[in-house]
Amino acid sequence: MKVSKHCYMIPGLGYLPPWTVNSGFIVGEKVTLVADSGPNAWVAETIYGYAHGIKESNSMILINLEKHLDHVGGNSLFTEKGVSIYGHHLINRNAWDFENEKKDFNAAILNTERKHLHEENLIFLSSKIKNPDIAIDKEFEMDLGNLIVQVILTPGHTETNISLFVPEDKVLYTADCIVNGYIPNMDEGDEKMWLSWKQSLEKLRKVGTNKIIPGHGRVIEGEGVIKAFDEMERHSDKKLNGRREPF
Repeated sequence: MKVSKHCYMIPGLGYLPPWTVNSGFIVGEKVTLVADSGPNAWVAETIYGYAHGIKESNSMILINLEKHLDHVGGNSLFTEKGVSIYGHHLINRNAWDFENEKKDFNAAILNTERKHLHEENLIFLSSKIKNPDIAIDKEFEMDLGNLIVQVILTPGHTETNISLFVPEDKVLYTADCIVNGYIPNMDEGDEKMWLSWKQSLEKLRKVGTNKIIPGHGRVIEGEGVIKAFDEMERHSDKKLNGRREPF
C-alpha cells in the first residue's frame, strides 16, 4: 500500500499466530530502499516483487531494521537477486536459528497429523540464513536520487534496531521499536535495554513524523502518532519501575 509520495508499506505478512509482520520500501529517482525482508524466502519474493515493480529501472538496497527472524529471514532471496544488504553490525544469525524457530511453529500446530508431518518445514523451504553485507555502526543519510533517508540507531527492542525517516514525506519506519495493537516484545531485555528503548522513543519523537510504519500492526497516522509514542513509553516505564509483566 502507498502511504506517501515515495513510501510504501507491505502489511500483515504471515508469521507465528497471532503475529503478523510488516515490511516496506522507499522509492527515489535512482534507488529503491527496502525495509526488512520478512520471515522467509516466500515472503521475500513478494516484497521484492512489489518493490521492483514500482520502478523497475531503479537499483535496490535492502536494510535490516533488526535481528529477529521475522525481519531478516528472507535475506537470502535478496542476495540471489543481487541486492546488497545493510544491517546493524551486531546482527549475526546462524542456521540453528531457523531450526529453533521451527520448534515454535510446530508447537503452534493444533492438528496432530499436521504436527506429526512437520508441516512447519514448509515455512522455511528454500530459506537460508544470510547476514548483512554492509555493517551499520553509526547514523547517516542515504540519497536514493533526489530523496534523502535518515538511518537512525534506535536500540531497545533489541540492541540491533534501526529506524528510517524520510523527511520529505515525514514517514518513519521503526520495525519493533514501535508496534500498533500488539504488546511490545521485550523478552530479551534488561534494565539497560529498557532505558535505551525509552531514549530511542524520545529521539524519534523529535524527527517530526506524521506517519509511522510499525514493525507490527496497521500504519499509524494523525493523532495516533503521539498516542503510539505515549503507549510505547508507558510500557518501557513499567519495566523500568520494576513491574515484570511478560511482554
